[in-house]
Amino acid sequence: MAKIRIAKIEDIPEVHRIERKIIGVNADYISTLKGRLQMFPNGFRVAEKKKNIIGYVESCIWNLDDFNTFNEIRGFYRHYDENGRNLYIIHLAVDKDHRRNGIGSELIENLRKYSEERRLEEIQLVAEDKLINFYEKLGFKVTKRLPYFLSRSGGNLMKSRISQSKN
Repeated sequence: MAKIRIAKIEDIPEVHRIERKIIGVNADYISTLKGRLQMFPNGFRVAEKKKNIIGYVESCIWNLDDFNTFNEIRGFYRHYDENGRNLYIIHLAVDKDHRRNGIGSELIENLRKYSEERRLEEIQLVAEDKLINFYEKLGFKVTKRLPYFLSRSGGNLMKSRISQSKN
């Protein structure tokens, strides 16, 4: 079991290392990752095991419900709204050496609890076809196929409603 916590600026080089290992040359710049952490620190979480970062999730609160391409949502700063009703997961990654141990699920569930506390309406993300089953197990449903989401590949808009407990 990993410790999930809000990321710190000093975590960003290790987050970047994981992203480069997974995405390669398309990994975001360190400055971009730092900007996202500064934009919405509560939505940038890391999974830590034995003081090593082994995974992370970045997110953004906004009011968008629908989009078709990455260019429409590029520049999350423009869409970020502290009082928004939806949480969009920008990126979830787990170091290849630590996959299939529930780390990705823990990161998503940690953001789900945060979303419930904030009384948000839903969590959204775009998933490649090979990840649909993973997200469906976490309560997400495909709401729209996005064949041109990225220039090199499509994706699937997936959403999960946030259950509101009655107090």
